[in-house]
Amino acid sequence: MQAAIEDTERDTGEALDPALRVQVLLTLADHLAGQDQDAVLPSLQQQVLDAVHNIGDPASRVRALGALIEKMPPQLQHQAVSEAFDTAARLIPNELARATALSELPAHLPPEFHVQLLRIGEDLAMPDARALLLGRMLPYLAEPHRLRALSGALGAIEQIAGDEGTTRALIALAPHVYAVGSLQNIPEALQQVISVTFSIERSDDRARAFAALAPYLSPELLSEALQAVKGIADEHQRAATLAKLAPHLPGDLNVAAYAVAQELYSPEARATALSMIAPYLSATARARALADALAAAVAIQARYERVLALVDLAPHLRDDLQLRALREALTASRSIRDEEERGRALVFLAPHLPAQWLPDALADAYTIRAPLRRAPVLSALMPHLPPEPRLRVAQDVIERVEYVERAQDRASVLAAIAPVIPDTLLDDAVAAAEKIDTPYDRVHVLTALLPRLPEPLHTSALVTATAVPEGYQRVNALLELVPHFPPVQRYAILEQALDTALEMTDDYDRASALAYLASCIDPQADMRNRQQDALRLALDACLEETDSQARAGLLVRLGQSLVRLLTPAQCYPLWREVVDFLRHQPYTAMLSDLAALMPTIEHMGAAGAGDELAQVLLRLLEEE
Repeated sequence: MQAAIEDTERDTGEALDPALRVQVLLTLADHLAGQDQDAVLPSLQQQVLDAVHNIGDPASRVRALGALIEKMPPQLQHQAVSEAFDTAARLIPNELARATALSELPAHLPPEFHVQLLRIGEDLAMPDARALLLGRMLPYLAEPHRLRALSGALGAIEQIAGDEGTTRALIALAPHVYAVGSLQNIPEALQQVISVTFSIERSDDRARAFAALAPYLSPELLSEALQAVKGIADEHQRAATLAKLAPHLPGDLNVAAYAVAQELYSPEARATALSMIAPYLSATARARALADALAAAVAIQARYERVLALVDLAPHLRDDLQLRALREALTASRSIRDEEERGRALVFLAPHLPAQWLPDALADAYTIRAPLRRAPVLSALMPHLPPEPRLRVAQDVIERVEYVERAQDRASVLAAIAPVIPDTLLDDAVAAAEKIDTPYDRVHVLTALLPRLPEPLHTSALVTATAVPEGYQRVNALLELVPHFPPVQRYAILEQALDTALEMTDDYDRASALAYLASCIDPQADMRNRQQDALRLALDACLEETDSQARAGLLVRLGQSLVRLLTPAQCYPLWREVVDFLRHQPYTAMLSDLAALMPTIEHMGAAGAGDELAQVLLRLLEEE
């Protein structure tokens, strides 16, 4: 579209007038919106929506509706949201189950429905349910409503009986508090946090709550948190809590945390805590802490845990100590008797090994007799091997796989090495996959190979997925193929998946299949993207107009199209561009442009903005 405008300007020898460009682009956007009006809700979307209506289990229906809402045209989103709210309110009597179902909606809801869901959350009588729903809404709410939701969630947590429930609710809330920023700047919320946290009598629960909230706390409260950590009886919990606190502690408290970590008796707990605290210490203290952490890691009795601790620590050590840590880890991995644990340890270790130790690690991998446990280790090592050993290992895996008894295990072995097989052996891998007689296992391998051989495998993978006998597995197999096919072929695959989902009798499985399917459907995306492109170019043309009065007139026309053609979420990127432009404009011109775009601003959820702007303009007139 931009290229067409540039071609026209080049052919005519002059730039198109901004007003003319706006007129052309808005007409084009309307034309794009008018294309295929009968397909505003395409048949595939309509069928999925109908299927969701027929799900008997209300929680499953709400979950499926949530996945579908953002894939629907704006004019039908209201219907789907209303049904989700109504289904939860009428048909899910348990408030915690209702809150859990509704808490999956905010990520999919258009902003205009957030306040309605906020009210639903506030009306829940059960404190646990209220805290859960209000907390999960926080990241998606507009700024004016975030503090209200946070206050409501903290108020609900205050009403939860028992230390365990209060702690659990605070820890669940903590990841969402980032939406409101530092609590130091919100005294009323900070006071609520202090009140709730200090109401927890058990020191270990209180410390865990403090640690979860650490990113938002003042230095004084972090000092209280560190004191609470000392009261945690379980050393592993104490180490884990120290690790969570460390990134947020000021310098003097990190020194105190280092002292707390050194007092841990368990080598595993001590290594964990010291390695997490070390990066926040001064250079001298950091070197000492890392040396102490290495000594603690080497002293861990359980060999698998020793490997994990040493590998975690290695990247933070100076070169000589790093080599020592990796050598100790490789030695420890060899002495792990359980094959599954030994394999996991080698997978964890493989990417960190220096080249000269790779032959030893490869030999260790072949001491694992079970092919299913050996394959992930070989897959982890192969990218780091020279070409000849890599080819030899891949060929060995492919040749041996036919002797693996279970089809599912054969598929897992081949899928594990699919991303790292040398190109010259891809055909051999496909041939080995084709020998797997169960379609679901065979398609697992073909899907793993598709990124390497897209064109040759399309037909075979689709035929195999279609042949999977069990419905839920067939839907999963078909939908895993969708990203690997060209857009023109995806619709047919989605229809097959939908037909299969409609045959399922279990509500939960059908809802899960439809939710997965909904995430893959967006047949209007191309049209909407072209509309957005046209409107973005129209906005650029508006902003090129230097006469403020003429620009305001163009912005009025653009704003009408934005409200008519785009959802609020789709307007935000264009609005940010306007804001960047307005920062450099004179005050009166800025107000004029804002007035022109007022319908768009209100469309994005800023109700009452028009009244506020009118008051500003009246004050300016009075001053004149």
